[in-house]
Amino acid sequence: MHNTILAKIDMTEFYSIGFNSRNVDLFLEVIGEYNETKLITGEIKPNILKLKKSQGRYESDILRLQDTSNFVISDRMYQEIQLNGLTGWNEYDIEVTGLNSKYYGFQVTGKCGKLIRPEKKGFVKGLYIEIEKWNGEDFFILETTTNIICTEKAKSILKTLNLPSIEITNVKEYSWYNA
Repeated sequence: MHNTILAKIDMTEFYSIGFNSRNVDLFLEVIGEYNETKLITGEIKPNILKLKKSQGRYESDILRLQDTSNFVISDRMYQEIQLNGLTGWNEYDIEVTGLNSKYYGFQVTGKCGKLIRPEKKGFVKGLYIEIEKWNGEDFFILETTTNIICTEKAKSILKTLNLPSIEITNVKEYSWYNA
């Protein structure tokens, strides 16, 4: 089954986006209740999401929220993504007292099929995706997950921004645990 999908599209053109966090990096916390999956996938778009500083102090181009998926981006990153016409994302306004720079909430609206799980349990290398269900956007999320994937174009633009708080890994090299 993997070979059929790989024959349609070269999977080496896709990259997983993960986070690197240091103790000094600023984290933000949502004030009130929210659904982390619906927020990252754009199923809900807040008028203004109210946040507060949670821990850390260093403001970088990406500030994480308290969950594993959501984050905000700096105005610099926002402008670069806009300028280069990247697709599959949406922004929303945030409110945080005491930030030195302007930030926007980031949602991934691009869609794809499911993760194809190998029969082998345990640690595996490589993500295999139902790519025939991909809507062609530069940023997209695998169905039933919050795994953010991007195209070669998006990866190249993000690399020029020199973002120490994210890790971009080719899907062929991505290591993960299959339960």
